[in-house]
This record gives sequence, structure tokens and C-alpha cells, in this order.
Amino acid sequence: MNVRPTPLSVRPARAAFLGLALAALVGAACSPKPAALTDAERLAKGKEILVKAAQRAASAQSLSLDVAQEVTRDAPGGTRKTQKLTNQVHLRRPDRLHMASKGDLQRDFWYDGAKATIALHGEKVFGEAAMPNTVDGAIEAITTRYDVPVPMAELLVTNAPTFLGEAAGGAGWVDTVDLNGVKAEHLSFTTGETKWQVWVSQGAEPVILQAHIEYGARKTKPTHHMVFSNWKFNDTFADDMFVAKFGDDYEGIAMLQRAEQVTEAKDATAIAAAAPAASAPAAAPVAKPAAAAPKAH
Repeated sequence: MNVRPTPLSVRPARAAFLGLALAALVGAACSPKPAALTDAERLAKGKEILVKAAQRAASAQSLSLDVAQEVTRDAPGGTRKTQKLTNQVHLRRPDRLHMASKGDLQRDFWYDGAKATIALHGEKVFGEAAMPNTVDGAIEAITTRYDVPVPMAELLVTNAPTFLGEAAGGAGWVDTVDLNGVKAEHLSFTTGETKWQVWVSQGAEPVILQAHIEYGARKTKPTHHMVFSNWKFNDTFADDMFVAKFGDDYEGIAMLQRAEQVTEAKDATAIAAAAPAASAPAAAPVAKPAAAAPKAH
């Protein structure tokens, strides 16, 4: 004969279960919390994470990535103007770089180991300038002397791990966040008058997922917000990827260095050991005159 258990017959089991649950809760509440990091420990942790991501990019013989970018800077009349771009970056060390930009600016940039060529497709103009013979030197020259932004140039040069490890100050590691479904370490640094935040993916092969940089020393106080995707390390490219291509109807114009960019360069990019071109006179034009510049490459 089956006998239904009475309430009294189940009380011991239920009590035992509740006792175990209560003990677990009490144990969890009483277990020591991880000690809060000191400021020095946060900075050290942040640098370690950043340098690891930088080493991965710096050691790659080639790489490609996509960058969604918003650049906001002071404009006439006391306003701020925002420019939105989508960039494709293709880099092959030691001496090849291509960037294609679309959005508010239609632009291509090619570097072939000897010169840089920039084509503005909306205006149908192009310019050329002599460059150092390495990607590092070209990035330094084009960003600081000609004010052509290279998305997160600080992380593409080969000396980035050393530079960042020595120069980065500020808060360091901030916290761990969920960034569009990906666990990321949020970092914050200050280098001179430049403030920047970086979000780095967790794991053995970290990449930069997002960055926000405020260039306080520059005249127009620009801020760059960038979202990185489609990182491909040791990617392969056809040689003509780095050969300038534009129509015969494009007009050649001279590229002039901007003196203020040379002055402000110290706070803008990781140029610590880059090109000797930085010592050239600030206002000297290095591009070919329009009449001498070839129309097709």
C-alpha cells in the first residue's frame, strides 16, 4: 500500500536543504572580496594589456582592418564640426601602406616606400610628397607634418609597445565591460595633453576594439572616436594595392607641410624613434608641383 508522506515526514529533508542553502549564502557573504587595486597597480595592469595588444599589431608583417571614425574639432564661429568616415587600412611592412576613406570625405592614400600620394575623389585632385623609406617614418610624417590622420597611428608603428609602455600615464585599467557582446578591458591614459581611452578584447590574442582620443594640445582640439573591426594579421595583398590609381582628369596640387602640425606632433603620435624627416624645415613643400606631377600611376 502506497502511503503519501505527511508534512512532518518531509520537514527534515526540507530543513536540511534550506540549511545547506543558507550556509552557502553565508559563506559567500563572508568570503573576502578581491582587494581593490591601487592607482599604481591599475596603471601597471592597463599598460600590460595595452602593450600586449600593441605588440601583436607591431609584430605582424602585414595587417588589414576596418575603422569607423568620427572626428570632431573646433570650427569658425565657436562651433564644433564632426566628420564621419569609414576607413580600410592595409599595411605591409616595411614599406607599404594604403588607406581608403569614405563618408564625409572620399579619399585614398598610398605609400610605396618612397612617396605618399593622396587623392581626393570629390574634388578630383591629388598630391604627392617624398616620404621616409619605412611605414613608421611615413606614418610619422604624414600625420604630424601634413595633418593626414591615420586611424590609431600610435598602435601601427613598430616601436609602439616601447613608446606606450614608457609614455602612458593616467588611470590605466578602469574596468571590464561588455562591448557589443565581447568582453573588453576598458583602459584610460594621459600622454602629455592627450587623453585617450581604449577598449581591448580579452583573451590570448587581444585586439583594439574601440578608442576615444582627445588631442588637447592641438589648435582645433580634435577628438577622434574609432571603432575597429575585421582585424586580419599577416594578410596578403597584391602589389597593386599600394599603387596610386585615379582618373586622368584629376588635377595635381602641391602638398605643403603645416608648421603647427610639426609643433604639435609631440602630443599626437608615437613618433619616438620614427623618421628623420621630422627635422626638416616645417614650412618647406616636398611635393612635386602640379605641372610636374604625373596624372596616372
